[in-house]
Amino acid sequence: MNDYLDDKCQSFPRFYFLADDDLLKILADTKDPCAVQPHMNKCFEGIKNVIFKDNEEVIGMMSAEKEKVNFVKKINVNEGDKKGNVEKWMLEIEDQMKVTLRELTKASLKDVETTTREEWFKKWPGQVILAVD
Repeated sequence: MNDYLDDKCQSFPRFYFLADDDLLKILADTKDPCAVQPHMNKCFEGIKNVIFKDNEEVIGMMSAEKEKVNFVKKINVNEGDKKGNVEKWMLEIEDQMKVTLRELTKASLKDVETTTREEWFKKWPGQVILAVD
């Protein structure tokens, strides 16, 4: 069992942040992708959960403060070899978090010059505001 868990953690290193019991709960319930929701904040700081569409696509992320950020690209958790392999689509989530925040930061950087400060603060996610400001 330990070898199995270690293999999963090596495939997705953020699983090392989870207790074995939590990891087993996620891996035992691979038919329900939403089973990862209670553990997202342990894998990704600042992310309370991801936003699912029809329990099949991950379309964004949400903070504990209910701030939503939609991903640039949707992630189909049942596509190809991702079906039943939570570690594979969690890697894609990690990648989309980076890609999305990078794109939002670039757009916000252009927008800060042409928008009033108050409008600009309301328009962009908090992490992007902190980076650009």
